[in-house]
Amino acid sequence: MTQKNKTQKDEADTLPIITIPTQAEQDKAKAWLEFVRTLSPYEALVKAISECENVTASRINPHFKSRYFGLADLLAEIKPVLGRYGLAAFQVPCSNAERVWINTSIIHISGHIFNCGELGVNAAGLNQQNIGSVFTYLKRYALSTVVGVASELEDDDGHQASKPPVQAYQAKPIQTQQPKPKASGQWWIDLGLNTEASIKVATDILVNKGWLPDGAPLEALADAHQAELANPKMKLAFLEAVKSRLS
Repeated sequence: MTQKNKTQKDEADTLPIITIPTQAEQDKAKAWLEFVRTLSPYEALVKAISECENVTASRINPHFKSRYFGLADLLAEIKPVLGRYGLAAFQVPCSNAERVWINTSIIHISGHIFNCGELGVNAAGLNQQNIGSVFTYLKRYALSTVVGVASELEDDDGHQASKPPVQAYQAKPIQTQQPKPKASGQWWIDLGLNTEASIKVATDILVNKGWLPDGAPLEALADAHQAELANPKMKLAFLEAVKSRLS
């Protein structure tokens, strides 16, 4: 074999293998395209959201022994439903010196884009080791909020709440840049635990963990434990545990 022929063979070996769709597959794709084009973007979004099911909380939060669902679990549930109606979700991570946040959008096959706002946290204390975990958390929480998905979590100690999630992680409009919050002197308020339900759940978690005596208020938490909760990774784990019981 000549060098030229050998080169041509090597190039041919590296070419992707293209599988021609069968007639049945082509007919199915055509029928799907005709179907999604009968729906307006808003009709498609409403139908998709109504069919998204809650996700089983199959993962364990090791810090607070609570269960939650991961980003992969969420995507496995909602991507097929969105795709069925010609929709897809995309998220863009952003950051500056003060904050890190996720912009979430839903795009329809027609080109219409639903801008779903941003979700962010204070960047203080974040580094290269934990910023990826923060982005994953924000992506999961923002996307689950957009499609109305919660965790199918058993309420082991009977505490159910119908109030909104922890305020520190509520979505903010893209056009608004929130100022850096000042410390209130009450560590749980600084974490965003400012509702009666979230304070009660946080207290129960800390009592079960052995950080608070039974019946003690949050202000009785030792300074050493407050310092642990100020660590970004521990803070996210704690807020995740609170959120899972409020879901």
